[in-house]
Amino acid sequence: MRSCTTITLDAEWFLEDDGIDVLMRGPGQLELLLKHFAPTHLEHTEGLPQGDSRETLRQIAWYCPLDPDGPPDAWSLEFIITWDARPPTPDADGILLEHERLYRLHVGPQITWRLSPEAGERLQAWFASQEEHA
Repeated sequence: MRSCTTITLDAEWFLEDDGIDVLMRGPGQLELLLKHFAPTHLEHTEGLPQGDSRETLRQIAWYCPLDPDGPPDAWSLEFIITWDARPPTPDADGILLEHERLYRLHVGPQITWRLSPEAGERLQAWFASQEEHA
């Protein structure tokens, strides 16, 4: 019998890993299944897409197919983190405010969810830990 690890990302998002498949559960009974997940299926990228000229914007992403045994044009999952690298700016009271990171989960060509910072940070940690095992 395989053990299953469940990670609570936030109040709406959960990740379950049984050692073979990874199941992500989200709002509204959403389920995203990464079949036969292996860290070697992950592609990690850093930097903005070619042609983006916003000098202070930074981005890292992880990409993986939903079914690595499926056709090459099958749907995929991409987790993207974007942030502004400028120094923090002071508010009216002089308190420095960090620029917020944007955590997005893309599935297929047109579906995007914006994740809470809590869910984004935990998912980022999970992807980074998987990458270490590749």
